Amino acid sequence: MYGETYAGTVKVQRVIAALIDVVLYSVIVAVLVVLSAFAMADLRANWNVLFVPDPESAIIGAFLIVLNLVVGILYYGLLPAMANGQTPAKKLLRIRVIDEKNENPPLHIHFLRAIIVYR
Repeated sequence: MYGETYAGTVKVQRVIAALIDVVLYSVIVAVLVVLSAFAMADLRANWNVLFVPDPESAIIGAFLIVLNLVVGILYYGLLPAMANGQTPAKKLLRIRVIDEKNENPPLHIHFLRAIIVYR
């Protein structure tokens, strides 16, 4: 299976890798959300000085958006750049991202891919 060149097989491997990566990514985000919920548990008492109708909901919503973006860009951008073009699922399925020279693309290319794919 390693080094397989049949286009249909590679497409199936990429879809399976994407599904596994989404599950892993979701688990990471879920763990971080639970940990941050414990960290933010006592914030409610300190919001009475702000003039936002429900400041806790607004801040938690903004935090979750930023957390999701940061984890997504790190998982799909930094991780493949450091791991020879592979996310954990791509490594499991022995596929990787390569450039036109058959090498691991530079960091900025991985970040661009993460932003384009992740948006």
